Amino acid sequence: CYRKVGNYFEALLLYMDLLRNNPESGKLLQAVSYCKMQLGELDAAITLLKKASVYVKNNRTILLTLGALYYRSERYEDALNALRKATEISPNSWQAYEGLSRTYKKIGNHVFADKFKQKAEKYHKLLS
Repeated sequence: CYRKVGNYFEALLLYMDLLRNNPESGKLLQAVSYCKMQLGELDAAITLLKKASVYVKNNRTILLTLGALYYRSERYEDALNALRKATEISPNSWQAYEGLSRTYKKIGNHVFADKFKQKAEKYHKLLS
């Protein structure tokens, strides 16, 4: 409810409390990073997820979120690395391929952007 009304600080406090009991939860880490980002702490959100990705191995949610945050901060090579790791652990993740496509398009590599866009569409249709 706090997030929906824009009270990201209170939401962050609650998520952090929940995270203490379940530190490997990708969804909670994603929620914490979202609140931090909304509070203007994008670098802190990236640092949190970067550390979490070392501690919590093979978590697609963490890697997808990390890739999105790197993209938002214009760290495109880091975004590509996080999203590639996401495809390694979840080869059918249309979200990872969509992120790769968007990132490659942003850096001007339209061949790879189109290639990953097609993969994203293929896996999205399969999972729909």
